[in-house]
Amino acid sequence: MNPHDTSALAIASASSIVLNPPSTPGSRCRSTIGMTRCYAATMALDPTLLDILACPEDKGPLLYFAADGFLYNPRLKRRYRVDDGVPVMLVDEAQVLSEAEHQAVMAKAAAEGVRPNFS
Repeated sequence: MNPHDTSALAIASASSIVLNPPSTPGSRCRSTIGMTRCYAATMALDPTLLDILACPEDKGPLLYFAADGFLYNPRLKRRYRVDDGVPVMLVDEAQVLSEAEHQAVMAKAAAEGVRPNFS
């Protein structure tokens, strides 16, 4: 590792280290005791897993945005994050989108040809 390369390892403070700081849209970080781990949103879900995933609340299909690292339930306007290829399918962890955010996600789905993972 190049000691002058701060993209792989950045020291945020004397007591906190950030590994792989987010550099792509959709990346996210999780903090634990003295350390922050960042997840790239670009790791794709296994196609077999995607085929069986359903919203934990209404049991319906989801839209998968691989490049942005999330699954979306347009019926409930809920976004479920995907961390390192692992979907976080907890209702309490889901983000409820506003109507404007919902419209933007649906426009993105239409533009990119994103379809429900099952029918």
